[in-house]
Amino acid sequence: MDLIPLLGCNLKDPETIELLEHYDIRVEYNFDRHFENQPDSYWAESVDNGFALRFDENQRLVTVFVYLQPSTGINRCTLGPFDFDTFDCFEDVRQHVEQTGLRHSLNAGKPRIPQWLRIEHETHFIHYEFNDHGLRLVTLMLAETAPGSR
Repeated sequence: MDLIPLLGCNLKDPETIELLEHYDIRVEYNFDRHFENQPDSYWAESVDNGFALRFDENQRLVTVFVYLQPSTGINRCTLGPFDFDTFDCFEDVRQHVEQTGLRHSLNAGKPRIPQWLRIEHETHFIHYEFNDHGLRLVTLMLAETAPGSR
């Protein structure tokens, strides 16, 4: 499934509505109910199909979470094949970025922090997180809204 082109789409864009309707996903509105100056956000999660969408306060899709292993309360993602590469282990993705010269950041195994590598494309970032069983989660995000972005 092509998920990267959905980044930046509005909640009410036809392609977003089609995805939500196809997978029968409800959108949850989270507002700053404790007056902490936190921006509002919108979440859409498909527990059965293993993915979640986060929209910002302007209802723009800024993050897609793709669970490649089941996680607490959410199944393994069933949307593949994807429009991004998947890797069996951390060393495979590290070797890939080193060979291709892709801009990236990583955590190669600090204690109590999962191994991860984030490929930093111009418009979007692809964040790979690994555990002892392999690739656990892929997070797609708009470059401009990604934590630690340029």
